[in-house]
Amino acid sequence: DALGVPEPRNHQHEFARFNLDYTVMSKRKLLRLVSEGRVSGWDDPRLPTIAGQRRRGVRPEAVRAFCDQIGVSNVDGRVDLAFYEHVVRDDLNGVAPRVLAVATPLRLTIENLPDGGAPLALDAPYWPHDVTPPAGAALTRPLALGRTVWIERDDFAETPPKGWKRLSPGTEVRLRHGPVVRCTGVDHDETGAVVGLRAHADLATLNAEAEGRRVGVIHWVDAATGVPATFRLYDRLFSVPVPETHEDVTAVLNPASLVETDGFVEPSVETDAPDARYQFERLGYFRPDPLDSSPERLVFNRIVALRDSWGKKAAGSGERTAANETGTRIDAPRPVAGPKDPAAALSDAQRVGYDSLVVRGVGGEEAAVLAADADLAGLFEAVVAAGAPVRDAAILFVQDVRPLLAGRAVSESQATPAALAALLGLSADGTVTRASARTVLAALVNEGGEAEATVERLGLAAVRDDAALLPAVDEALAAHPDKVEAFRWGEDRVVGFLTGQAMRRAPKGADPKRVQALLRERLNG
Repeated sequence: DALGVPEPRNHQHEFARFNLDYTVMSKRKLLRLVSEGRVSGWDDPRLPTIAGQRRRGVRPEAVRAFCDQIGVSNVDGRVDLAFYEHVVRDDLNGVAPRVLAVATPLRLTIENLPDGGAPLALDAPYWPHDVTPPAGAALTRPLALGRTVWIERDDFAETPPKGWKRLSPGTEVRLRHGPVVRCTGVDHDETGAVVGLRAHADLATLNAEAEGRRVGVIHWVDAATGVPATFRLYDRLFSVPVPETHEDVTAVLNPASLVETDGFVEPSVETDAPDARYQFERLGYFRPDPLDSSPERLVFNRIVALRDSWGKKAAGSGERTAANETGTRIDAPRPVAGPKDPAAALSDAQRVGYDSLVVRGVGGEEAAVLAADADLAGLFEAVVAAGAPVRDAAILFVQDVRPLLAGRAVSESQATPAALAALLGLSADGTVTRASARTVLAALVNEGGEAEATVERLGLAAVRDDAALLPAVDEALAAHPDKVEAFRWGEDRVVGFLTGQAMRRAPKGADPKRVQALLRERLNG
């Protein structure tokens, strides 16, 4: 303005990054995976990059819905990968027609159908009864059922376990959209491996339910009309939920994150658009690979499997589950708690525990997590009893302890309540920084021990010596004279930027509070 005083700027809010389980979000770590050839490139469908998820087949609508549901936060957090998969699955449910494909084929010969005769003509729906098809979408397609079909190898067991609902010698199943068949024989090769099955079809059940028979349902593809295809079955990139806790993340890569199989798909897909998405019944949601798939060689990427492990957790809390149109059990998805009521998904009994925690000063999100997990809440109460502040302990357990224990029982933690309480105390008084405290916590959970001794063993005590910190402070100020000038004009917010610059130059384990205090002394001096 006329007086030379700069106008105040709008306040800038800084939000934390949400980390996704079973992957890494660090560009440095992703670059290493790409440069070392651990993945096929930045568009590898296993990576959390936009290019990778686009090639895998995730729709933009699913990504936006996921971001809307997790919201934003100014503290670090983690997101269960199963929840992301649930959102992707929910988005595809209403746009992906159901078709038949077999990824690991085993030949099944229906002996009472004529050899070389006309196949049975079936009219199969693309959509289950509880899904409204997109406008203009085809509702049905013809299927041919000949004497020989391919079924999934995993759908047959020569010596079935108890409760087996699929095919075995002498048992019956229904072929999806077709008749009930009974296995009448098994063919082996010279090594004893199963190479084919023989069956008898009850043609009376072709257009009617099998009255009085409780049979499973399996998918199939006609051998005469089926189209050869390659299926890329993508799974989680890492074998542990928090790979960053390992010094070398490549040591915990999941060797089964990509499995390729050769099988068959029904011929209706040959005339579809290249970006079409399908639910291959009982296998998952798929799309043709935009780079490698062609009419001469179909290649399908699995976007996400059908099993809803996120919903399964909710089902364990007493929520109902449903069966999809194939008879495969699909668990009902857990309602996502909105920001106004983090406890919306809790049962009545869990709600009582939630209310008790909130009254004691625990934040709503943390209280909801603890109320839903009795084992985690029990260890939390033991840490509080050891002298830890209630709110600090709740944040520690939800943001740090729970991700470290992902996939393991709480009882497997080696950290004692006293050690966890002591670690909170060391963090509160500045003995260890927040970042170093996470490293110490991982060591306590995995190896046990005392907090103070672990800090000393790992060399993670915070550096608060002025003589060690002042050179970094002075370097930061000298490198950014414009920020120093802005501070003198009243822009106090630049202190945060300068603190970050000084921390980059400071020794490992530098105490950020002491660094900022020294910065202010220099700026005000």
